[in-house]
Amino acid sequence: MECRRIAALHEEYGPVVRIAPSEIDISDGAAINPLYVKNGGFQKSSTYQHFDFDGFPTIFSTRNPAQRAPRAKAVAPMFATRKILKGRPVVQDIIGGMVIELQRRKAEAPGRPLDVLGLYRALFTDIATAYLFGESFNGLGKQRLSVTAFVNNLFAGVRFFYLPSWLYDHVVRLVSVFDKEKVRVAMSRDIVDDFITRVITESLIAEKETEAQTYQGRLLKAGVSQEEVKSQLLDVLFAGTEAPAMALAKLCWYLAMLPTK
Repeated sequence: MECRRIAALHEEYGPVVRIAPSEIDISDGAAINPLYVKNGGFQKSSTYQHFDFDGFPTIFSTRNPAQRAPRAKAVAPMFATRKILKGRPVVQDIIGGMVIELQRRKAEAPGRPLDVLGLYRALFTDIATAYLFGESFNGLGKQRLSVTAFVNNLFAGVRFFYLPSWLYDHVVRLVSVFDKEKVRVAMSRDIVDDFITRVITESLIAEKETEAQTYQGRLLKAGVSQEEVKSQLLDVLFAGTEAPAMALAKLCWYLAMLPTK
């Protein structure tokens, strides 16, 4: 509702809209470079602190450019074109596994709807973990991704993004009281924590005397604490999972609804 309202305001008043006494919303691609790139970009709004993990500002949520810079620099090589192309076989294998799983589910439910969002979440979780962490989460092949409850809970908080921090914390606590899924969320979070703790521990041993080839290894070599690295891995994992999974699921939905297009 909040996004629709702001979009409607842009339709009425143009690309720059004042939405609070000290806050504006800009809907113009030309603003990206001066706001986010030039001279390190503007300082982020305090609302980004809502995306901190376990009290640690992440590369995405931190408001301090000096704190962000060494962490972003440490992992930047992971996103270089040459590095990505080198990891292509791993990604292709995972995609092949997803296609097989999709065909299996389709054969088991002829004529019935399929939950492709859950499948694509598993796909991109496996891709992100295999490429960045050096070990796949292995979510494909499971009828329901074991981190689904945690993912749903995490992104449910996005609808409160624009709330000031003092109010956001109260709202999240209130919502959690009535959350019927909180036991499943806790179990799901434990699964994620165990996986991330394991890949960090393995990197400490395997990459101790060599150049780090993983996301966590590069952060550890840059002097980031194990506790913070865990938060950084949670951040990049879900940043690289939900958006492409949702986009691909929507694409499939539109193709199914408009087969002649």
